[in-house]
Amino acid sequence: MKIHSCIFRARPDVQSVVHVHPKYSTLLSTLGRQIKPMVQEGARLVLDDIPVYPRMKIITTDEEGTAVANTLGEGSVVLLFAHGAVTVGTSMEESIMRMVHLEHQAEMNYLGELIDGRDHASVPRDLVLEASAGGGRSQFELPHFQESMARAGEPLYRGVWGYWMDVAQSEL
Repeated sequence: MKIHSCIFRARPDVQSVVHVHPKYSTLLSTLGRQIKPMVQEGARLVLDDIPVYPRMKIITTDEEGTAVANTLGEGSVVLLFAHGAVTVGTSMEESIMRMVHLEHQAEMNYLGELIDGRDHASVPRDLVLEASAGGGRSQFELPHFQESMARAGEPLYRGVWGYWMDVAQSEL
């Protein structure tokens, strides 16, 4: 509760806060490893070093929540040492998908370290920036997709978020 309320207080732009205990992100925070870009999805999220709140305990006070919010700063992700991760966004979709991408990048870092050692390769900064130069535009906003959709109608595929929303709604 204190993580969420203190971030909302500090960041009026934030409309959604996710705090979970993802396996690989938490492990890498404990090992002191920065999560590096390894694959396309979520690469921009981990391009710069992710700040780590240095305490493991459950956040129960305004002082601790404010310290987490300060560690997050203007970013969209913060790791909690040996405890978990927090992502924020302007919508539930954005903050949840950031968490999914963070954990996927962390898992790929873990596998990279297993295969190639601590100094394993990662996607270079210039390639991450090149891939994200479109400003995060959806493929469906591109002219050739727009032309196809005008002929065939909206695609049935709505991505991972759409799939999860359909599953969640079917179980209500």
